[in-house]
Amino acid sequence: MNVQAWTFVMVAASFVLYIGVALWARARSTGDFYIVGGAVGLAAASFFPAIIMGVFSRRMNREGAITGMVLGISFTAGYIVYFKFMHPGLNNSEHWWWGISPEGIGTLGMLLNFAAAWLVSRFTPRPPRAVREMVDRIRIPRGAGKPHELSV
Repeated sequence: MNVQAWTFVMVAASFVLYIGVALWARARSTGDFYIVGGAVGLAAASFFPAIIMGVFSRRMNREGAITGMVLGISFTAGYIVYFKFMHPGLNNSEHWWWGISPEGIGTLGMLLNFAAAWLVSRFTPRPPRAVREMVDRIRIPRGAGKPHELSV
């Protein structure tokens, strides 16, 4: 496995571990977790996909990242505001979409962000050459040498 693939695997594993810890903490929460859950959901729905796709996709562009972030945070914030502030009487699993609480909706917002960013970046101009070269320079640190296979 090359270094880039190994990095992707490590980032993905970290994200899965993070989600697992968040779900475990949610199951054992005392009720105050909803504030942290909402904040993490908003962060995941807004910035996480732009950062990941900016690093791992040479095709990601400004239009795709902005569209994804706006859609992800708007959807997530709208869902949270609807159930927490506008209609708190409906804030139960009977009324949630697919049983997803406002604290957990950030995952769906993140998926919408990924999908919108990917789709828009495919139908708009590629990033300028200078930006693609800058991303390539960031991916391989100075003095790192040539990439090689890791033996596990």
